[in-house]
Amino acid sequence: PVAKAKCATKHGKGFAPTEGMARFQAWEIIGQTTGNWPIQTDTFKNERYRCSPDGWGVTCYARIDVCSKS
Repeated sequence: PVAKAKCATKHGKGFAPTEGMARFQAWEIIGQTTGNWPIQTDTFKNERYRCSPDGWGVTCYARIDVCSKS
């Protein structure tokens, strides 16, 4: 039998001088809180980001479906 992946949408927020760095910060927060940092063991799907200027940098909010095989 093949194990079916279980997915849950997770949220993260990042702030940095550039949008790319802020997106990574938001992604990294999700990775850390789901046990996927520094080695990603689950599958991340449907990465969605909403970013906007914020003072001297950019704030990004991420929503990612994290799918585990167990």
